[in-house]
Amino acid sequence: MTITQWFLFFLLIQLIHFLGTWKLYVKAGRKAWEAAIPVYNAVILMKIINRPWWWTILLFIPIVNLIMFPVVWVETIRSFGRTNRFETLLVIVTLGLYIYYVNYILNPSYIEDRSLKPQIGHGGMGKFHFIRDNCRHFGTYLFNSALYNSYIFP
Repeated sequence: MTITQWFLFFLLIQLIHFLGTWKLYVKAGRKAWEAAIPVYNAVILMKIINRPWWWTILLFIPIVNLIMFPVVWVETIRSFGRTNRFETLLVIVTLGLYIYYVNYILNPSYIEDRSLKPQIGHGGMGKFHFIRDNCRHFGTYLFNSALYNSYIFP
């Protein structure tokens, strides 16, 4: 791709972002035009979702951005009260386009001082809550789960 094609692609992505989020910016107490300015809109979005401004830099690093974009999509819908697992999965599977639905159909309210700690799910885990909530790494979680199921509660 030429530089012109990359620039047009970048502008297309910015247009998609603007159309999907401008009303959410307004509900968060920001101006609608802030969603239209490239890069600045990402800095403002980080303020809206209560994340550090330098996360914007991570959005432009190849490979890292593949992880960061879904995180930002999930954090965006959670900042507007959409916290259940189905909606989290939906925003990831639709590559963030579920935000359009939240923006134009659901009329959500902005949660300014929401907790950034993960919420414990409802039911289903029972005895695994302690392990899940206290393990820092996935490998440790798997090891502890196997140990827990095999030796403590066979």
